[in-house]
Amino acid sequence: IKPPNVHRTRSEAPHPLTTTMRIAPHVHLTTTTTTTKMTGLTLTTRFLLLFSALLCTVTSQEEPFYKTPMYTANVTHRQSFCRIYNQIQAGNITWKNALKDVKLHVALYRDHLDNVTGVIKEREPNIGISMMDEWARRAGFKWRDTYGAVYKTGSDNETSEMFLDYSVSSYDVFAQWHIRTPERIVKGWVFPEGWFDASLVMISHRVVSGPQFDWTIFLSAFSVAMWFVV
Repeated sequence: IKPPNVHRTRSEAPHPLTTTMRIAPHVHLTTTTTTTKMTGLTLTTRFLLLFSALLCTVTSQEEPFYKTPMYTANVTHRQSFCRIYNQIQAGNITWKNALKDVKLHVALYRDHLDNVTGVIKEREPNIGISMMDEWARRAGFKWRDTYGAVYKTGSDNETSEMFLDYSVSSYDVFAQWHIRTPERIVKGWVFPEGWFDASLVMISHRVVSGPQFDWTIFLSAFSVAMWFVV
């Protein structure tokens, strides 16, 4: 219904998203409602776009960045840390801050990722992933968006030592536990101290010769002089 006694020139025409007090109340309310709806739609659209961008960012950070097939020749993701080491020796930086803001290339065992999504498990992750997160928190480096997944191919000539050698030689860090042995130390592989070490554990069976039962075993409780005192 056209409101009575409303006169409006071209210069007085209201903006499509605004209103003036000269328009009738129901027109004012209608215009305000339209503006609110359009504003809400704009905010909803912006929120969805922002949520999608954040979701893509999180997903991309959790997926393996390097997807190089196993045992690819002449391809390595290891970095040179000579510049950082020289700065430490020169006294420009400390060991504590040597890896600050550095993006490490870490190798993760593919079986330790989520079986469905293929990304890092946020609930109950592998101990190697938990340790990398803790080291990153303390040293200030990043690794979750620059890691690669390694896996065993199941080939007949593939060995555990071959798999480990490729993983260590192709990445800065291999976040997986392996036994520390003298042979691996000679190759230059560095293991964290106090985590897992079974190389020095030696168990043997002692062969006892002679009679199985000794009637005089009770005499070994004290020395001869002590027995005289008793």
